[in-house]
Amino acid sequence: MNIFIISNTLNDIKMKVTKSVINFLARYNCNIYSDIRYAYKFASIKNIEFTNIENIPENCDIIICIGGDGTVIHSAKHSLKNQIPILSINVGRLGFLSSIEPNQIQDISNIFSGKYTIENRMTLDIEYIDMEYIKKYTVINDIVLSRGSLSRIIDIDLLCMKKLVGNFRGDGIIFSTPTGSTAYSLSAGGPIVDNSLDCIMVTPICPHSLFSKTIMFSDDKKLHIKAKLRDDMTAYLTLDGDIVLPFTNQNSINVRRGENSFSLININNSSFFEVINNKFSGRTGLS
Repeated sequence: MNIFIISNTLNDIKMKVTKSVINFLARYNCNIYSDIRYAYKFASIKNIEFTNIENIPENCDIIICIGGDGTVIHSAKHSLKNQIPILSINVGRLGFLSSIEPNQIQDISNIFSGKYTIENRMTLDIEYIDMEYIKKYTVINDIVLSRGSLSRIIDIDLLCMKKLVGNFRGDGIIFSTPTGSTAYSLSAGGPIVDNSLDCIMVTPICPHSLFSKTIMFSDDKKLHIKAKLRDDMTAYLTLDGDIVLPFTNQNSINVRRGENSFSLININNSSFFEVINNKFSGRTGLS
C-alpha cells in the first residue's frame, strides 16, 4: 500500500505521533511518501520517499494527516485531483474531522483488514469576480464575506439562480458545506448538519434583523452575492480561513457545489452524531 503522510509540525512539534505512525506502518511493508519540506524531520527514519506536496503520486492509496481540522482541510485540497481518501489523526483541539486520536494508532490496522468506511464530503466552487478577471477556488469548509477594521455594517444582496433571495445587513455572511457546519457557521448561530446531507448553507453574521436565520439551499443551486459598500470601505472574502481576498463594490462572487468531493476514512465506524457529542462533551467537561 502506498501512503502519503501530511503532518502539522506546529501541533506535532517533536513529530512524536508522526514517527509512531510511520513505525507502525513499517510492519505492513508500506511505501511511504511525505513532503520534501520536512525531510530533515525524518532524518532518523528510513524508507521514506520525499516529493513536493503539490505532486502527490497518483498511485497513493491513502493520505494520513496528523494535525487538527485545519490540517485535514489542507490535506483535502491536495487529495481532490486524484481522489485519494484521507485518514486523520487528531493532534489539534476538537478534531471534528479526525477518525482517531494518538492513543489509537494501532487502529490503523483496520485499513489493511478492510474494517473501515469511507465518507464522501461535498465541496464548494467559487468564482471571485473582479472588473478585469475571474479567479476560481474550491473550498472544503466555508466562504466568509466580512467587514474590515471599520465598524460598519455591510449590505449584501443574495441571489439564487439569478433571482433575488433577499438583502442581508450585518457584519457579513457565511457560505458553508455540511462539513463546515461545525465551524464558523455554528459560532454564528447556524445549524449542525449531518454530513450525509448535501446542501449549501448561508448564514448571516450578526444580522441587523430579528428574522435573519440560516438558509439551506439544495446542492444544485447556483448562488451569487454582491455588496453595497461605502467608497472608503473594503470588506474581505476568506476561503477556509486561509486565502483572503479584498471585496469592494467592483467585486461579486458565484458559489455552487464543487465539481469534486473529498473522502474521509472512518476507521471506528463512529456516527456523525457520536463524534459531535464526544467532541462537545470533551470541550465542556461534561460526561
